[in-house]
Amino acid sequence: MDIHHRFVKKLGAPHPATIQIDLTEDQCAERRKKACDLRDQQAALADEKKLAMAGFNQRKKALENEEATLRQQASSCIEVAAVVVQNYLTATNEVVAIRIDNGEAIARRTATGEELQEEMFGGEASGKPS
Repeated sequence: MDIHHRFVKKLGAPHPATIQIDLTEDQCAERRKKACDLRDQQAALADEKKLAMAGFNQRKKALENEEATLRQQASSCIEVAAVVVQNYLTATNEVVAIRIDNGEAIARRTATGEELQEEMFGGEASGKPS
């Protein structure tokens, strides 16, 4: 017998309802595995977020540092740059720092006693064994 023949008439429109369904052991195990997999995915996502935020914060800090450097240069009208120099001792016992890239003298000072004791041309004294 069809289910519709037992009732006299429909009341209202079809609507959603909640029911309980007993799961088998296999279904329970399957859901447990899926829940664990989802937990692992959430942990991986949290790690991904940490890495992304670290990269973001690093880029933000780099921009802030660059801005601060430019502001300082603009307010002082001085730029500080790293260059490679070679020190030379002059005949007047002065040490002159010369830029290697363009030969410009950038600093002069009086030689220290230790610098005055160094061998000329960076070699060893003649007559001494090596």
